[in-house]
Amino acid sequence: NWRMTDSVASWTWPGCEGRSAEIEVFSPGTKVALHNDGQLVACKPLENCKAVFCTPYHPGTLTAIAYGADGAECGRTVLQTAGTATQVVVAPEESAVRAGDIFYVPMYLADAKGALSPAKEASVTVEVEGAGRLLALGSARPDTTESYQAHQFTTYRGRLLAVVLSEKTGKVQIKANADGLAQGAAQVQVDE
Repeated sequence: NWRMTDSVASWTWPGCEGRSAEIEVFSPGTKVALHNDGQLVACKPLENCKAVFCTPYHPGTLTAIAYGADGAECGRTVLQTAGTATQVVVAPEESAVRAGDIFYVPMYLADAKGALSPAKEASVTVEVEGAGRLLALGSARPDTTESYQAHQFTTYRGRLLAVVLSEKTGKVQIKANADGLAQGAAQVQVDE
């Protein structure tokens, strides 16, 4: 109830082709232009940093370009329709930390090009080896009964987050597995 919108930053909605989509754009500036696969949908003024557009959904590329009072571009966001999820991507926020640090490791389900595939959900098993250990694993799913202290958790809108403690110097290896998807892996260096 505290959110001002239920918008999701995604242009991947399988099964909704041809249906009307409401697009909310939030940006500084005075106006924003919305393009769907390179074609201008509309250009609207920003009111309280927001503009709302309606257009039929079809897979492709959605681009919002904001302009300032001087007419110069002041912001741009691109959303690309993702294909079917084929892999788990492990993307630590940092490549190196100090011993004793807690760090975060976002993970997501991605298509063959590495784009987030938010329409797919999967139960992901995470292993942390080497100089660290897994403290918690979870997603933003509001109705879960899964344990945040387990090594397995279900994604929400294709995403998951691991919290890892670096215990000593060396390397921390993080691996993520889900049935039918290619394994994701990453390393984080731990220094003194």
